[in-house]
Amino acid sequence: TNPIRVKFKPLANTRFIFDVGTFVLSGVPAVQSPFGACFFIDQTDNVWIEGQGEGRTNFKLDAGSECATFAVKDSRNFRLTNASLDGNKANNTSIADDTFQTGVMFIGTGLAAGVQMNGVVEDVEIHDFNHYGISWYGQNSGGTKVNRVHAHDNGKAETYGIGTGFMAV
Repeated sequence: TNPIRVKFKPLANTRFIFDVGTFVLSGVPAVQSPFGACFFIDQTDNVWIEGQGEGRTNFKLDAGSECATFAVKDSRNFRLTNASLDGNKANNTSIADDTFQTGVMFIGTGLAAGVQMNGVVEDVEIHDFNHYGISWYGQNSGGTKVNRVHAHDNGKAETYGIGTGFMAV
């Protein structure tokens, strides 16, 4: 069967509940702007992605994908819960720009001074990405809570941040 391709542009204050299964994701080529991502949440507050549990709801990058699974840019109160993210490292080559091929990217560069993104990543497994499990970039990307996250076997580091603050619980 042919894969179905959709453009993901959620509205504010939206909760997406994914059923049990493996969702194979093929992203756009990674370019600096817009950020290469399968799910790109840009300037949209209060978006919640919820699965049915680690190992039960799986988001897996397709072979040859040069992208992050979730890129959250200048969006407050993003939540990702109860899921597994698989970067499929064995079937994806690493690219030179190390801001991509990451499980979850928080990019906070365009919010008002002092405003933080305040995201939540909870009860999530993140593995086999060529670069990072979770990354933060920019002065507004802080305030993120990371609760019960199992990040492992990622290429460069499990977590990575530049100019940010996050809280692991």
